[in-house]
Amino acid sequence: MKGQMFLIAALLLVIGLVLIKGFITTSQVTDEQARLDQSLDEKKIQNIEREYEEMIALSTLSTTPNVTAVQYLSNFSSWLRDIEDIKILSLAVFMNGSTQQFSVSVVNYLDDKINVTINVTNSTVTGAAIGTLNDKTNSTTSFSAAMNGSINITLTYLLQGTNVQEQIAVDSTKNTGAGFFDIQLTGDPAFRIKRTYNRTWP
Repeated sequence: MKGQMFLIAALLLVIGLVLIKGFITTSQVTDEQARLDQSLDEKKIQNIEREYEEMIALSTLSTTPNVTAVQYLSNFSSWLRDIEDIKILSLAVFMNGSTQQFSVSVVNYLDDKINVTINVTNSTVTGAAIGTLNDKTNSTTSFSAAMNGSINITLTYLLQGTNVQEQIAVDSTKNTGAGFFDIQLTGDPAFRIKRTYNRTWP
């Protein structure tokens, strides 16, 4: 009888240990899965941002880089919105170093309308009030540099009662393609990345 009780106790102990091990393993797997998902989302948003940089770079090969960039940025943003919970604001600037003419394009995929103003330094016209820019729309404004050197471009927009300012600089003496990107993955957890990109060429 004592032997049977010992065997039953040992069996219950083994079953208990197996159950505890299974619980710990499940908990560890769940934690590891959450860390892996977070890491994948971070990589995803970084890869998306690099694609936006490539679009600015590729647009500089066009005879009308601002038009090409707006097409690339709009098409890619629209496709992303179809497959991801994502919000994107893009700013594309193209400077002709010979003529010192430059264009500033705003592409809104923030899933909301924004009220946009662009201010520039060292330019014959120092700003443009674009006004309301609806979701999935864009606007391009042209400027002329007033002198050689650095030009600061400030994008100010009102989104849901909050004023946001972003800035990017270009050199009026160089052929330049520049971009600012604000990309937000709005899932759980949410990720956001803001980057600027600048490319000059002869």
